[in-house]
Amino acid sequence: MRYAVAIVLLTAILNAATESTAHAQDRRGFWIGSGIGLGSVDVSTSDGINLPSRARKGAFDILTGWTLTPQLLIGMELNVTSIGVIRDGVFQDAGIVDLDGAITYYPRRSSGVFVKGGVGGSFFDDLEESPAVDVSGTGVGAIVGTGYDIYLGRNLSLTTAVDFRFSRIGSVTLDGQSGFRGWKHNVIDFTVGIKFN
Repeated sequence: MRYAVAIVLLTAILNAATESTAHAQDRRGFWIGSGIGLGSVDVSTSDGINLPSRARKGAFDILTGWTLTPQLLIGMELNVTSIGVIRDGVFQDAGIVDLDGAITYYPRRSSGVFVKGGVGGSFFDDLEESPAVDVSGTGVGAIVGTGYDIYLGRNLSLTTAVDFRFSRIGSVTLDGQSGFRGWKHNVIDFTVGIKFN
C-alpha cells in the first residue's frame, strides 16, 4: 500500500512541476508501445519459504490499446520480470508474467504526465527451453503506475514509467508437485520505452 501512495505522490509532484507544452499531444486511435528497464521483486509464501527481499531483475513491457479521448486510454499490458528459484541445490531461471487490462489517464491534455491502474492475471513459468525444474503457477494481480511521455513528434513519444504490480498466485508447483504455498509477489519496475499513437 505504501508503494501505491508513493506513486500517487510522485505523480502529483510531476504534474505540478511540468509546464504545458505549446500544443496538445496528438493522442488518438490505436496505440502500441514497449519498454525495458529494471525491476525489484519481493516474494513471500505462507509456508515460510521466502526468497531474497527486493531482488533486482530485468523487466520488459509490451503495451497496446485504444484511445477513448486525448486524455483517456484503455489497453492491455504484458510485463515480464525474471526471478531465480532454487530446488535441490539447482538454480532455475523463471519468469513472472503479468497480463493486465489497464486504464491510462492524462490529467492535462497538453502534458505528458499520466497515471494508470488495472487488474489481470499473473503467471509464473520457466524461462529456459530445457528447464532443470518445471516451475508453474497462475493467479490474479493488479497494477498502478505513473509516467511521462516525452513528445518526439507526431504519433511518437519516449515514455518513462514507474509501475507497482501486486500478484497472488497461491500454489506454485515444482516438477508437478507442490513447491510453494500462498505465493505472493510484488514488482516495482522502472522502464524507458517508445510509444506510437
